[in-house]
Amino acid sequence: MSLLDELKQEADHRRKEEEVLLRDSERKEKFYREHTLPRMIKVYNYLDELVKAIVYLKREIYASYKVDGVGDIDDLLQVDYKVATDSTHNMKRVAVSFRCFKNDTIEFDVKGEKAVEQQVSYLLSHKLDFEQKRKRTLNASTTESRFTMKCSIPVTIALEVNIEKSELYLKIYNFDGLGLNQRTIKTEDVDDKFLDNLGRYVLRQDETFLRQELSRDELARIRKNLVKEEKRRAKELGVKPREFHQLEEEKNEGLLQRVRGKLFK
Repeated sequence: MSLLDELKQEADHRRKEEEVLLRDSERKEKFYREHTLPRMIKVYNYLDELVKAIVYLKREIYASYKVDGVGDIDDLLQVDYKVATDSTHNMKRVAVSFRCFKNDTIEFDVKGEKAVEQQVSYLLSHKLDFEQKRKRTLNASTTESRFTMKCSIPVTIALEVNIEKSELYLKIYNFDGLGLNQRTIKTEDVDDKFLDNLGRYVLRQDETFLRQELSRDELARIRKNLVKEEKRRAKELGVKPREFHQLEEEKNEGLLQRVRGKLFK
């Protein structure tokens, strides 16, 4: 075979590979347009109506968090809800974000250069708002810092599209605890039941939403926080915890029915 024939054969092979890749890309884009995008729009509309209902009804949703170096922070109220997307017509990401907040600060000291650096890295990685004042102790080789941290935890629940793999990724930052939980979801699983479960999750009434992603210890911690929060709220209202739990379920069901009515009327 001559050199020219070899080059022609190589060019033909490359063209066929490119045609296969193009057809595959077109197929994935078609799947996104026909199946994934309508569901992303539905998720956006659902979250938008859910947040409007929470704000209008002035629902108070509380959470507790464990912060390394600080301990447990209780009675944080979900505030400043926002629903956003990266594009109106080509949604690849839909997210609801808010803060778990109370108007208070916490001061704590950390000793040792390495421990201070680790604490700073930890707080920054979870996007916590803090100030740090470093001070040198009498022992010149020992470093100590005083941290002042605001009681404000940023939370984001996002659904992202991977067109190449025809998958959806549910990414949850700082909700069940500090850090990221991620779950891969099939497009066809994003249905009305999924939306209802997502709504209950935002209301902190469904601890099983990410059950497959959470360890037993994490689930136990979530349940403990829920029980503690219910007892605290029940005491404020002067009712038994079981009665408070029933009242909350009834209010949440009413809120979710309101959202369903807005979307499917």
